[in-house]
Amino acid sequence: MSQHQPPRQSLAALLRSPAPSPVAAPAADDVPASTPQPVQEEPARADTAAPQPLPDSADNAPAATAPAASDAAPTFLRQGPPGPQMARWQWLLAAGLAALLVLQVVLADRSRLASDPAHRPWLENLCGVLRCRLPTWQEPEAFNMLQRSVLPVPGQPGTLQVEASFRNDARWRQALPLIELTLSTADGQVSGQRIFAPAEYLGSDAPAWLEPGQSAQASFQLVEPAPAAEAFHFRFR
Repeated sequence: MSQHQPPRQSLAALLRSPAPSPVAAPAADDVPASTPQPVQEEPARADTAAPQPLPDSADNAPAATAPAASDAAPTFLRQGPPGPQMARWQWLLAAGLAALLVLQVVLADRSRLASDPAHRPWLENLCGVLRCRLPTWQEPEAFNMLQRSVLPVPGQPGTLQVEASFRNDARWRQALPLIELTLSTADGQVSGQRIFAPAEYLGSDAPAWLEPGQSAQASFQLVEPAPAAEAFHFRFR
């Protein structure tokens, strides 16, 4: 029994019939050829547009992300703010405190320092600024005896008149000295000794001190000790 076969189409009929196409193809064929397609306009605008520079925000992107990176780091790895300015002020403060301490020590010990000729000049300048006082310079050896005499007072037996002039040869003014007078016999034995204050040999109106190069005249009387003195010696104290 022969099987039924479908009739074969001729080659001409196959060529005349349209080829099968996907479902979306007719929609594309329905679009008129003269209508501009949006897909073709985008490249045209891209070709005519001038190249634009990158926005500034792109340059600042690393700086903007830096705080986030530092915040994400552990606390002991984070860098603190720069401190050279604080360090300089700390040094200035420490130097000021040290200078103030030295100044206090100098002022507290100025009496001893002022007795040294090497320190007294700058101490006088310092006290001139700070209005502090220095003790009067004391250098008895700098008093130079210019003239002296010990003579009996006429009409007053056993009374001696003492006259002496001296000058301050120190670099600074000095308080009037004490005068020590020693009387001795011909064989060198001390027959009498006494110390006279400025009020005794200059009177109550005696100045408080002598300026450098200034001289003073001492004059006083004393009772001659027994036995009679043959020599006398002056000493400034």
